[in-house]
Amino acid sequence: MHRIETTVRAAQIVKVMTLKKLKEMRDAVPFKRFEIQLSDGRALTVATPDHLFFMPNGKEFLMVLPDGGFRFVDAAQVVSIGRNGRHMKSR
Repeated sequence: MHRIETTVRAAQIVKVMTLKKLKEMRDAVPFKRFEIQLSDGRALTVATPDHLFFMPNGKEFLMVLPDGGFRFVDAAQVVSIGRNGRHMKSR
């Protein structure tokens, strides 16, 4: 009998669900800005759909920052996603 490492599998599922929710919120019509809370306490605001891009590896996304810079974010760093102070936990 093979044993499956459930903690690794659970982390992969969380990443997929987090990325799926981010894509849904980015692609919503009409678009409404939203916030991504990270595990280090930072909050990233997605002001327009053009501020959020997904990497082909299925683990990371790219955020364009208000100053024109950008940040690569691993989906595992996302703690919650929300609008108007109401956040859905991703874990």
